[in-house]
Amino acid sequence: MKLLKYTVIVSAMSVATMSVTAMSAQAGSLGKLLGKADIEIPDNNCFWTGPYVKENPVTNIAFPDTGAKYWATNFSIPEGASLDIYGRYMHNRYMSFNSYDITGENPTYAPGDAITDIDLNPIFRFAKNPYIEGNRRNKLFRGYKIKVLPGAPEASDPDNTLHSMGQYGERATILLRSYVEDEDTGTTAGEYLPSPVVTLNDGTVITDIAEICQTLEVDSSIINPPLVPVDKYDQMAAFGHPYSLDATEENPNTLTKAFNPSDDINCGWFGFCHPAPTQATGYYANLDNQYVTAVTTNAKPIEYPETALGLPAGTTPRGKVVVGFQKSPELAVAVFKGKLPVTPKTLEGSKRAKAGEVRYWSFCTNEYMSQKVTDCLFDEQITVDEEGYYTIAVSWEEDRPENATAECGYNWLPASMQGDGYLDILEQEVERGELDPSVLSLPNQLGKPRENNPHQNIVIVRNMLPAADFEQAIQNVSSYTDTEAVMGEYAVQYHYESTIDFESRGCN
Repeated sequence: MKLLKYTVIVSAMSVATMSVTAMSAQAGSLGKLLGKADIEIPDNNCFWTGPYVKENPVTNIAFPDTGAKYWATNFSIPEGASLDIYGRYMHNRYMSFNSYDITGENPTYAPGDAITDIDLNPIFRFAKNPYIEGNRRNKLFRGYKIKVLPGAPEASDPDNTLHSMGQYGERATILLRSYVEDEDTGTTAGEYLPSPVVTLNDGTVITDIAEICQTLEVDSSIINPPLVPVDKYDQMAAFGHPYSLDATEENPNTLTKAFNPSDDINCGWFGFCHPAPTQATGYYANLDNQYVTAVTTNAKPIEYPETALGLPAGTTPRGKVVVGFQKSPELAVAVFKGKLPVTPKTLEGSKRAKAGEVRYWSFCTNEYMSQKVTDCLFDEQITVDEEGYYTIAVSWEEDRPENATAECGYNWLPASMQGDGYLDILEQEVERGELDPSVLSLPNQLGKPRENNPHQNIVIVRNMLPAADFEQAIQNVSSYTDTEAVMGEYAVQYHYESTIDFESRGCN
């Protein structure tokens, strides 16, 4: 009876500003507030597909972060109609809505517009945004409303406006992100998923979710992120060399910033680095995140001069061709070091929002071609020493050093046994009808069968929403060559060791 009483009170105060559909979301945090832990909140519907998580192989795409959950909606707004999204601030570290460039002849799949939690004003004037520093994080009144408009963002846009990046009648994609939900708040971080409301050109208001999905022609299938074309990746694998194998602990490599897919490939794989690359990270990235990356390996590439393979001089970018890999004990463990930025601690449900040098930081291992995440550690999960520095060992499970544990002062993450996931993603694309089945039997450019390179791994480190005075953030890096100079002790550096050498470190 108490739950019913509170629901009636909240609904009565909301009816003037929210649709019936949106009011159903008001029950979201009541279970938490009133001790009703058995309330089950749906984690998807016809409008929101998801959650996109590592545990579901179908949704482990576009380099996801295991500290986050994602929902996607793909729709088309009819001419003259309007779309509003009503919701309640989640109980988590961070939430946002990003829209993407998915139309035209050459879509980038990069974010074109976004609304971040701290910029999302509440519906009620007396309510406060729980993500803003100093505000209480578990207030009952936490509703918001987003106006979704066609086209690209404009300087004159009012607050709580999100542009879909598509015109009327064109397809549009929006991703909802939730990072680090508070403990015991469930998949949707203690709240119902946001509710869409459509107003047609004639003034008709639609609140029924099934009718809305029909009106907007919502496509509830899993989004397909852009992949490196097969022929392009064949060239990268045969003629490129993204691996820096000569580094030592005294003279380590440094992860470099990701700017845009084309320049990143040219620089990382072939050494042709644009001096002033544009920032347009694809793969359905988040406007609030920026990234540093490195491709690593536990094997030495077997290379031959291009002329030795019958190719004319100058055929390949480096004059060499990679024909295979030989696993090397000296490369068994990639060791990463750096200083962890200060972040808010929210996992256990802090009472008030706090600031940090960045809002969120994570370290992930991934498959390059399939874009699957292997595993991640985010800031609250990282073991650091007394001065705030971390050491992260990355290896195959079979090569994991015995002392690569939190108890010994170290962190460990697995490198995928599938490596780049090349063959796996080809098989998935064939199954979806996007590639001809013959691609699986045709040889690559070297005449060899297409298969996974199990020795390859890509590391991705995220910085989210740095403080204005945090000068060492990834966001302040402007070229491929100034990462270490800008980030200083927060730069992520790495070298390789054998399992035995790492174990000789003992415990911190």
